[in-house]
Amino acid sequence: MVFAQHNPKTGTDGRMANKHPNQLVISVYGPHAGEDESAILRRKMEDIRRIGFTMWYYKDGHKLASPRDIQQMAFELAENSELAQMWLIQGGGVATKSEAKAMAEFSPDGIHYAPIDSRLSHVTGSRSGVALFISKIEMVSESSIDIGLFADIKYRHMMFGQGYSTQLAKRFQAPPTRAPMKSRNRSVWAICTLRAPYCVFVR
Repeated sequence: MVFAQHNPKTGTDGRMANKHPNQLVISVYGPHAGEDESAILRRKMEDIRRIGFTMWYYKDGHKLASPRDIQQMAFELAENSELAQMWLIQGGGVATKSEAKAMAEFSPDGIHYAPIDSRLSHVTGSRSGVALFISKIEMVSESSIDIGLFADIKYRHMMFGQGYSTQLAKRFQAPPTRAPMKSRNRSVWAICTLRAPYCVFVR
């Protein structure tokens, strides 16, 4: 498995070619638990303003963005003084039909759990899942990402769907193991900076 080794800087001015991070989390953004996209981002940004961080829930049934893998990504980036990021992209995310419930506990390792900070706005999901710790959300405009430049954790071209809308992505150099999606170029809505413990199990 051979990934590109260059160290690009992140740009947010609409000229994203050759400025993508070498590895990042990519998430297709959509409504959730009765909230539209704008309302979710406003609430999350208010969490950050009040207490310095927020949590972003998702399901990882296909093991494409596990806490362990994202924590490892963050440690590798930190060694090069780079920040771990999640990019929220356009892609037609669909709200789940299952009833959402509030998550009460989190765990970096899936063994030892602690209460979720009660000062946070609700962290909800249809069932136990995982969540990212986010310290900054930067809205961007006229920006895009070519997801055809990235492979998922199983070294395939990225594909998104319900239950796997959030994935760890790495630039590849050798040919991947499946063809790319037809809609490779996606608009970027926001760039989120992750903070320790980066990604956790929630229940």
